[in-house]
Amino acid sequence: MDHNKNLINVADDDTPQEIDATVPKLASMNTKLFVALLLAIIAIIIQSFYINAANKRAEMNTELMYVKMYPNGSWDVEYRESGTEADFFPLTIDKLIQDYVEARYSVRPGQMRREFGFAAIFMSPQLRGWFTGTGDRQFNARVQAEKLNAASLSEDIEVRFVDHFDYSTGVFKRGNSDLYRTNVFIQRTVMDQIGNPQGEPVNEVVTLHWRIKSTNELKGLSRDDLRANPIGLEIMKDKKVLDVSNTQ
Repeated sequence: MDHNKNLINVADDDTPQEIDATVPKLASMNTKLFVALLLAIIAIIIQSFYINAANKRAEMNTELMYVKMYPNGSWDVEYRESGTEADFFPLTIDKLIQDYVEARYSVRPGQMRREFGFAAIFMSPQLRGWFTGTGDRQFNARVQAEKLNAASLSEDIEVRFVDHFDYSTGVFKRGNSDLYRTNVFIQRTVMDQIGNPQGEPVNEVVTLHWRIKSTNELKGLSRDDLRANPIGLEIMKDKKVLDVSNTQ
């Protein structure tokens, strides 16, 4: 009987020792988990900060690089603050000018409303007002499109050469902007309904005055306009004449 009592006493004496040994281990484990959790939270906060900063930099560029063209055909790279001019390259400019001239001066029966609508995207408000106006001295694009849609012959426009011959600084409502003057040398060929040329091609020159809209102005354009004209090229003046240098 006394022997059993001694066993119970030994067991009772061991229990506090086991507890005392376990508590520090649990405390150490909890501390490690807390530190790991704290470091993870700090890492998430830092990552979120950098992501947010990157998004702000993407939305608000403080500096833009663009290519400036000169009358002699040379060009160089300059930097401007955000909100002045959009960045562009000469080949992009030439391609958009070509698209505009082809849409504006080609004759494609059955497609003229779409062609004139595309050309109007590039026009300044003043030029577009003349183009779509119905006055005696205005172009009246809707009526002209109906007439050309019913034409039996088409007129194909091929851009032969684009010459940026001059530029100056213009003053606009949303700030100053370089105003460029460009001659677009084209060849007009009349085609029948199956694509056979009718007569000799005619050489003509389209003189354009144009500018690039600022980044602030680009923000006000619709998605459809930006798809057609992503850099905001705006035609201020447009005149077509016969190319007398090629007339014999």
